[in-house]
Amino acid sequence: MLFRKATLLFFITFVASIGIAASNDGDRVLKKDSSTKAPKTKKRKNHAKVNVVCVAQADAERTVGVFTDIVVQISQAYIKGTETSVEVGCLAAYDLAFGALRDAYAYNLDKVLFKPTYSTVPHSYRNTLPGALSYFIGTECVNIAAPVKHGHVFPEGNSDGSLFQEYGFGLNTQRDGRGWKSGKYTDFTYFTGKPGEENCLTALALGRICFENGKDETSCVDKTFSFMNGNTDIGQLPAIFTSHHSSATINTSPTSIATCQNPPNADDPGVGGFPSSIVPNITACV
Repeated sequence: MLFRKATLLFFITFVASIGIAASNDGDRVLKKDSSTKAPKTKKRKNHAKVNVVCVAQADAERTVGVFTDIVVQISQAYIKGTETSVEVGCLAAYDLAFGALRDAYAYNLDKVLFKPTYSTVPHSYRNTLPGALSYFIGTECVNIAAPVKHGHVFPEGNSDGSLFQEYGFGLNTQRDGRGWKSGKYTDFTYFTGKPGEENCLTALALGRICFENGKDETSCVDKTFSFMNGNTDIGQLPAIFTSHHSSATINTSPTSIATCQNPPNADDPGVGGFPSSIVPNITACV
């Protein structure tokens, strides 16, 4: 009995001594003292300003202009190259097309939402770089370039052209097209944001691009583009395409849903920048 009391007294004294030492130490506390609450630590706000670079309209317009010019350059390089051989023409066209897709499109970030004018099911959408290459320079040139360039073919496994074949829109040599000799973009409207706005880092554009072929015939397509900032450190333009939708300009009935329409000028259908080839072939309303 005395032994148990002595043991209990020793234990109480030992615990008390630890409590005193702990309270003096400040690093160890056995029990919370409600009379001495630790001060709350305030979170520091990060006041560092982020340098937001918005997509500028001038940069978006520059990219549209580069696209218009490169289509003509691809065609002319191919035609000139084929004076030596088809292979030389294809490689020249490939280099220009690949460079344009690398520098003016966001394919380096994975996919671009691209719906060309004349593509067909099941290859309507060219969201990958090989698909876009094929549309611009055609199956033959893609397959000629594949072994000596980047190995791109479209669709996958089509290196011999047994799955799919198409002409290249950028070449325009099919059906006696005689290539493209000039291009012009018109009627473009741009939607860009200002710093602090939600859409500041993107931009949209809607307008028309017309190309003239070697027979002095004009073909026009209506374009919708979206943009983001390009990586100029790797050679991209300041604004690059993230999507590209193209549709043929409608000018005839019954394709058009218009039933009557007064032309821009009955005596001069080309007034106002509209080529006569796209003025609707529809009777006047009055």
